[in-house]
Amino acid sequence: IVVNDAPNGDLRVNGSDTASITLCIGDSPIFTITGGVASNSYTFKIDGGFETHTNTPTFDPVALGFVFAPGVTYSIDATIYDKPLVAGNPDPTACTNNTSSITLITEATPVVVIDVTGATNETFCSGDNVEFEVSNPIVGVTNYHFILNGLTTIQNGASATTSRSTLNDGDTITAELTLVSGCVVSATVTLIENSVTAGTISPANQSICSGATPTIITGVTTPTVNPAANVSYYWQASTDGFATFNNILSNTENYQHPTGITTTTQFRRVDISELNGKTCSDTTVPVTVSVKAPPVGNLL
Repeated sequence: IVVNDAPNGDLRVNGSDTASITLCIGDSPIFTITGGVASNSYTFKIDGGFETHTNTPTFDPVALGFVFAPGVTYSIDATIYDKPLVAGNPDPTACTNNTSSITLITEATPVVVIDVTGATNETFCSGDNVEFEVSNPIVGVTNYHFILNGLTTIQNGASATTSRSTLNDGDTITAELTLVSGCVVSATVTLIENSVTAGTISPANQSICSGATPTIITGVTTPTVNPAANVSYYWQASTDGFATFNNILSNTENYQHPTGITTTTQFRRVDISELNGKTCSDTTVPVTVSVKAPPVGNLL
């Protein structure tokens, strides 16, 4: 009677000889058996349930449809046979040997929340400084990496907050959090620019006598805004080049000053765009109404 030696082999994961490994969500661990011979076959098992038979010493459970659930611990081991498979199954006459098991711990996936300040419903006005903060407490974060459009780093370090004032419509901000396990979790916000370019008004200037009423100021063009925005208007008047001014609540494209004026005055229209609850505005080039000095003379 000839007693054959049991087949030999060591189970490894991602090429590493380790008893335990932490798996990040989305990773695909590859298990291999080293030290075998070409005539061996193998049965790889996860928790004694999911298993696969193969003539090759490699096991890719994700490729075979196995899903590692977050926050769960798994045990993976293998049986080595000294003969090839027969019709896809282990040869019942083969000698066998069981490998040691590897414990696989899947990282629980925390939810990342990015609070956006300086914008409403992720909608901002052109030139606004918008702040981004990872607001929900996550234990074991070692680094915060904020990325613009998946390419440009705008903050990479210990701070959970960053800001940016140069943004465009459709820009994305991604916060990648590195956990103490080495796993990375992330969230992304997409920004909407409530862009508004003021229209034009006419005439450019007019000259009147003191106490006369200016002619109507006409809106020549409407503002350029996002097609989904709601547009409204009001007017402003100033006698010092808009160092100070008065708001005139007249929601019209055109403006007719109701009474005469005695001081040179500038008028401009404020074009307002409301989008997703965010209000932005731009002002037209002013119209100057010059008040002419009255004629002087003495009756002799």
